Amino acid sequence: MLLYDTIEVNGHAQSLSDNHGKELPSGTTWIVQKFGGTSLGKFAATIAEDIVLPGLKEHRVAVVCSARSTKSKSEGTTNRLLHAAENVLVADPRKYVDIVEGLHRDHVTAGQETIQDKEILKQYIAQVDWECHNLLNILDSARFLRAVTNQTRDMIIGVGEKLSCLLMTALLQIKGANAVCVDLSEITNRSSTAIASDEELYRELARLIRIEILALGPKVVPVITGFFGKVPGGLLEQVGRGYTDLCAAVVAVGLQALELQICRDANNQLNQLCSS
Repeated sequence: MLLYDTIEVNGHAQSLSDNHGKELPSGTTWIVQKFGGTSLGKFAATIAEDIVLPGLKEHRVAVVCSARSTKSKSEGTTNRLLHAAENVLVADPRKYVDIVEGLHRDHVTAGQETIQDKEILKQYIAQVDWECHNLLNILDSARFLRAVTNQTRDMIIGVGEKLSCLLMTALLQIKGANAVCVDLSEITNRSSTAIASDEELYRELARLIRIEILALGPKVVPVITGFFGKVPGGLLEQVGRGYTDLCAAVVAVGLQALELQICRDANNQLNQLCSS
C-alpha cells in the first residue's frame, strides 16, 4: 500500500524563508507530493490518475520524484547508476554500457506499457534516448580521464530522477494535465549569492526553486527531480540517499506549501488513502 507522511511545513518555512505568507499571489495554495522509487516503479500510472490529478481540484500540486525501482530499492535505478560509475575504471567498458542499455530498455518499456498516446509516447522515448546517450557520454569522459569525482558521480545518479520525472510528466499529460518536467540538477548555478553555510544553501535553493516554478505559469503542474545540484562536495556525499526527501522539503519551503506529503508503498498495494 502507499502511505502518506504528511508534514506541515509553514513553521519550517518561517525559519528559511523571508516571505511567511501561506498563499501565492493568485490565492491558491500548494501541496507538494513526493513519491519514492518503488512506488513509481510499480504504480506510476495509478499515482498520476488517482493521487496527483484529484489533488489539482483544490490545490496546485508540485510532484517530486525519486528514481524508479521496479522490484526493490537494491535493484533500483540509483543503485544501477552507482554500479555504472564504479565500472568506469574497470578493464571492460562494456559493463557500464550494459547498465545504461538496461536502464534505457526498462524506461522505454515502462512508457510503452502506460502512455496511451502515440505523440506523447514518441516524445517521451526521444527524451529517454537523449538522457541515456548523454549519460554514456559522461561515463565515457570519466573513463577517458580515469577519474570519477563527487561531481561526476552526482551527474550520473541525477539521470535516474530525470528519467522518472519524464515518465510521470507524460502520464499526467495523457490525462490532460499541463505537466512540465523541472530538472534541478543545475539549479544552484543560477545563483550569484555567496554561500557560507548549509542553512544559507537551502534558503537560496528554496528561493531559486520558487522562481523556477512560478515562472512556468499558473496552470502548470511541475514534476520535479528529487536530485538537485550542484552541492559543494557532492550531493550524495554530503546528504546521502535521503536527498529526494530533503529536496521535497526545500520545494515545500520555497512554495510556502500547505502540506508536504511523502508517499511510499507497503505490501505491494495502494492504500485507499492515496487512491481516493
